Amino acid sequence: MLRQKQVGWLLVPTAAGAVALAMMTGTAVPEDQTDQQSIPPQIAAQMAARAAGGGSGELPPFERISEDFESVVSTVDGTPPMYNIWKRERDGQVLAELPRNFERQNLFIAYTITGGVPTAGVQFGDLYASWKRFDRRLALIEPNLDVRTTGDAESRMGRERVFTDRVVLDHPIAAQGPNGGVVINMTDLLVGQGTRFFGGILAGANRNLLELETVKAFPRNIELGFKLPLANGRMASIHYSISIIPQNTGYRPRKADPRVGYFTTTYRDIGDPSADTPWTRYINRWHLEKADPSLRMSPPRDPIVFYIEHTTPVRYRQWVREGILAWNKAFEKVGITNAIEVYQQDARTGAHMEKDPADARYNFVLWTNAGMGFAIGPSRVDPRTGQIIDADVVLDEGFISSWVRAWRYMLPEMAMEGFGPETYSWLESRPQWDPRVRMAPASEREDVIEYLKLTRDKDRAQRGIHRFGGHPAAFQGNPNLIGDHKFSGLGGRISQVNGMCMHGMAKAMDVALFRFGAELITELDSIDFSRPAALEAISSDPISGTWEGSIDVPEMGGQISLQLVLSLHSDNSVDGTLESMAGSVTVTGDFDPDSNRLTLTGEAPGMGSMNLDLTVEGETMSGTASAGGQSLDVSFRRTSRPEPADAAPTPDEGVEEPDHDEPLDEDADEAEEPTEEPAPHREPTDTLDGLPDWFVGPLLRDLTMHEIGHVLGLRHNFKASTIYSIEQINSPEHKEAGKQISGSVMDYNPININFGDGETQGHYSMMSIGPYDYWAIEYGYSFDRNLDPILDRASEPELIYATDEDTWGPDPRARRFDLGENPLDYADSQMRLAQHLREQILERMVEDGDSWAKARQAYEILLGRHFSAVSTAANWVGGSFVNRVKKGDKDDRSPIEDIDPEQQRRALQFVLDNAFQDEAFGLTSELLYKMTVDKWWDAGGFGSIFRDETWPVHDRIMGIQATAMTMLLNPTTLNRVYDNEFRIDADDDTITLPELMGLVNDAIWSELEGVPNRNFTARRPLISSLRRNLQSEHVKRLIDLSMPNARLGAAQRPISNLSVYQLRQLHDEIENVQQRRGNRLDAYSLAHLDEIRVRINQALEAQFIYNADQIGGGGGQTIIFMREDGTQIETPGLQNLDW
Repeated sequence: MLRQKQVGWLLVPTAAGAVALAMMTGTAVPEDQTDQQSIPPQIAAQMAARAAGGGSGELPPFERISEDFESVVSTVDGTPPMYNIWKRERDGQVLAELPRNFERQNLFIAYTITGGVPTAGVQFGDLYASWKRFDRRLALIEPNLDVRTTGDAESRMGRERVFTDRVVLDHPIAAQGPNGGVVINMTDLLVGQGTRFFGGILAGANRNLLELETVKAFPRNIELGFKLPLANGRMASIHYSISIIPQNTGYRPRKADPRVGYFTTTYRDIGDPSADTPWTRYINRWHLEKADPSLRMSPPRDPIVFYIEHTTPVRYRQWVREGILAWNKAFEKVGITNAIEVYQQDARTGAHMEKDPADARYNFVLWTNAGMGFAIGPSRVDPRTGQIIDADVVLDEGFISSWVRAWRYMLPEMAMEGFGPETYSWLESRPQWDPRVRMAPASEREDVIEYLKLTRDKDRAQRGIHRFGGHPAAFQGNPNLIGDHKFSGLGGRISQVNGMCMHGMAKAMDVALFRFGAELITELDSIDFSRPAALEAISSDPISGTWEGSIDVPEMGGQISLQLVLSLHSDNSVDGTLESMAGSVTVTGDFDPDSNRLTLTGEAPGMGSMNLDLTVEGETMSGTASAGGQSLDVSFRRTSRPEPADAAPTPDEGVEEPDHDEPLDEDADEAEEPTEEPAPHREPTDTLDGLPDWFVGPLLRDLTMHEIGHVLGLRHNFKASTIYSIEQINSPEHKEAGKQISGSVMDYNPININFGDGETQGHYSMMSIGPYDYWAIEYGYSFDRNLDPILDRASEPELIYATDEDTWGPDPRARRFDLGENPLDYADSQMRLAQHLREQILERMVEDGDSWAKARQAYEILLGRHFSAVSTAANWVGGSFVNRVKKGDKDDRSPIEDIDPEQQRRALQFVLDNAFQDEAFGLTSELLYKMTVDKWWDAGGFGSIFRDETWPVHDRIMGIQATAMTMLLNPTTLNRVYDNEFRIDADDDTITLPELMGLVNDAIWSELEGVPNRNFTARRPLISSLRRNLQSEHVKRLIDLSMPNARLGAAQRPISNLSVYQLRQLHDEIENVQQRRGNRLDAYSLAHLDEIRVRINQALEAQFIYNADQIGGGGGQTIIFMREDGTQIETPGLQNLDW
């Protein structure tokens, strides 16, 4: 234990080594080692010069500067405050008299924007510092805690010379106070120099209209709040909480372990050159102790107390409270009861209204209505030890209503999952292939490109170099500010915090789906997916339904309309009717799923036997119709599927509810406890803001548990969602055992919708914390000195862990927004669900009286789910499993394991089928005629007035397809595939570069194989408009990949060779089609193929290449090719991007 002795600067740089030793051994640091700070030499010289030339006698008298000021008294027992404070309301001035020992106080300054910005209430930044006097000025100095030493005196002296402290700001002393301390103007300090804390937000703020909001002086902290107009005129409020951090609290730091996910406090110890690593890492955690250590179960000496802010709607308070208190079950496992306490602040009764969320003494859960859909749980940490000293969670109601923003933000983020630095660097010179650009509306793409460029330029300006390919994790921004970029709070700081969390936005996507289709989703419970009729109607039946088509009759100079109504049976036999102007014909036949060939036979009146020979391609089929010695071209498109013919009883019928009053088997999974399952159906009146309470309530509880996990010290765990299969979590046994849908609330777990994946609908969301959460809390807060038995469990499947920096690695399980032991099963389920719900948009999702704009909104929500499934699958191609293990761990697993190549092929085929085929997107003429937009020229609808009422089919689908292509043909994926080939034994199967590139090529150019011998027209072309765009995009990629490119790494040569080979093959196939079928092709397809052939020919003829590294991706220059005859071919650069 640390001695409870008040000492001086314990952690300023001169004494850092001794202090680190003190924290480990429990000894105190001699005071003669703590009286000095390691000031940069230049500042030390200035200090000496100023000290020699003047003193306090030159300061004006306090009475003169304090005229019209009134003393601030905040304590009722007469205890002296930390600083003596005076205020003057009329101009917002505040004076503070510092105590005589102010230079020996360790200060923690927490600053927050509490009003006037969308993220009001979110902890903005914090600073650990102290005051140092320089004659008539004070310097606020941040000690260098990044580098410390536990070495000898020479090590300490060497450290002091190099690793000096930082002067944050300096400020004039205004007077000598009545108690002998120096007086400073806090308004001039905190507002006048506010940009030192809040950056450019306060630049240009109007101090002439400054108001005081909060002025409080307590024994160990000062609370100051100001209100003033920003440069744009909008009123904003800022708050400073300045407190003294005790030198010795008895807290013992705990070493971090990579197998358990905690935020860390890290420093470099230069005192022991023989150590394996100079880096020391502590986990961030609260100082929790038992009130009575002799008891097995004891309340805490100082509980973690949260206040739910009064702005939280009454209807949501129960769920927020449950989300906070859910963690108490984990603390009970380490012997602490009621470790967390929750109190409700209430404006009506006045309960706890004297407490300010910005006051660092109190932990709050705040509710905002900025409509941004975020939730965040940052904390403030003692950078010496990792002890959490303050935390506030902010929940924004937009997670219920702001799905539009979430959809536009999240889709590009999903697409960038898994991209390493080499791909970010590659995309920098190829912005037209960047998902962040391609997924943006066409009118905004140049702005997105410029924004990305400005971000890179800012990074270069700050560091002189653009590191790690421009990966966003390498961009530190301002490490003292929270929420200014995707990985805010993780880098550039001694103590990590949760500075950005997208879990709320992910929940907004789920809420949006339920808002449009709650009734449809709950109805899935009534479908018996084990019965063929249900599977035929909803799942994978390629034949059943109504098909509208036509037959070409050259003699009549036109076409005759046809209609087929077909049913596919379990033995692949088919029957139905063919309707035409001549009447109705009964047809029978067979479907061959291997070749997708459908043959039908019927008796045509007056013509005898009639035969249809058709090839099915998704929602279309084409071929020939033969009768009476004639053979004519025929084509069809499916316009509807049959309704389920075989409904099952509702889940309540004959299902025995689990008895949650019975105790669990103590030998069962101790990490989870039974939770009360909401009834699958409620009355329509049981709603929260238009959503079923049994859905949105637990979802809010889930979100709260996630953010509270962060403020307890836990990081994200993006592998936790893979510990149970989809079938398991949708089984009655799983629910009855009280198990959750995932291993942790710290994952971005999507909602679980059982679409024929299990016996019953499992929990839609996390109902309580998961097994990993219990284990992580046990490691962080256990009182056992020996933590090895806890860490020995790390190899247990339910405790699998990966976090943010793993998401761009090769392990596809370390991803956001997936679910299930095999996420490909979840992707399949989500795709089938999206297809099913699309068919209900016009009839069920848009109700009578609704605007047809809801049809577009519903389609785009489902397109987001569609795309998320594609993104999930793409990450499996070229991947490897990664395990956080150490030598000697149980099960002796390898840190790198191969992924079954059949799984990778399944994933690849999933992407090809669902991103590159027209029918995958479920677009019909009927739907497109309804997908409009409402226009309002006001703040609520201004963005909509620039969108066409007609949905931009080609642009939006091409964005999805181009992004899917980038997810497969990028440097990260291609190099992983190539490296896997070398690592895996030659006798073992694995996916290869030729296979990957070949399958992509075959899927995109399938029209060139077996072109039907019939006439094509502009209205019924050989190659659809969507596929022409896709094929043009693919050729551009192949040409780019064929050129030398250092960003492709060591695989550039085989990738180039394979690309050239495919281009040659493609060139020959196009020529062959033109020669054999050119006279029957439509104008669109003919012109398209001719342009592709010419483009390939130009690329293949190139002999000399200048600026080769920029080709195809478009740098800022023009690329020049030289043909054999000496003529030039020019390729546009960035100034003329070819979309």
